[in-house]
Amino acid sequence: MVFELSDDDRKKIDDWLLEIRPQIFAKMGTRAPASLSTRPYYGAAGGGLEYRIVPTSIGLICKVIEFYTKLELDLSELD
Repeated sequence: MVFELSDDDRKKIDDWLLEIRPQIFAKMGTRAPASLSTRPYYGAAGGGLEYRIVPTSIGLICKVIEFYTKLELDLSELD
């Protein structure tokens, strides 16, 4: 089984990360830098996002979980 993110889903993730950016930096114990291009540092290997994918008989359940805040973005195909 192969899982791929669509361009739309990648955009949703990027937009969501910008939205929760202040919360991420607050959990890290620092203030968010003024530059929106500055991303949180998750270590040399990255790993700041967890992708939880559950195939079901009626479609995929897909959630993205941010490491510091544990906030979730639901990208599920289910309506």
